[in-house]
Amino acid sequence: MQLADLFSDVYNKLADDEQLFRYLYYPTYEPLSEELPNVHSDDDFGEILDDRLVLAPQTNDLSNKAICRICLYLGVATPNNEAIMDQSIVLDVYSHIKEFEKTDIRSLRIITKLSKLLIGERVAGIGKVEIVSIANIANSPTGYVGYRMICKVGRWKK
Repeated sequence: MQLADLFSDVYNKLADDEQLFRYLYYPTYEPLSEELPNVHSDDDFGEILDDRLVLAPQTNDLSNKAICRICLYLGVATPNNEAIMDQSIVLDVYSHIKEFEKTDIRSLRIITKLSKLLIGERVAGIGKVEIVSIANIANSPTGYVGYRMICKVGRWKK
């Protein structure tokens, strides 16, 4: 499996999940309420997707927004054996404190949802996705709280 395929599989798994996007999009206390419209059905879903699930550790544009965002990117690859590497997948979760965190602890709901979607699942690569760590991001953008979740999955060396 090529790195691009592994990365695309994880991205698609996240992009297709309606509950995850409700957490990322709706600042209400109950983002999963059936009274709220389906985010994937929104005419602007392409823009919502591009703003909420970013394929790089990009935060420089967050100072002018009050949103939740996941930055998805590949981390370190380490040898597992002669044929397989352990590939790290990094998910940085940012949540605007005033709009999302104060009443709902949204960042932790997003981390929990990501864990349910990925950990122990055969999403990409070889074997099941495992969790490596979850930690606070000390230098989050002003007005945001951030957590870094690092997972790993096997991939062929060649």
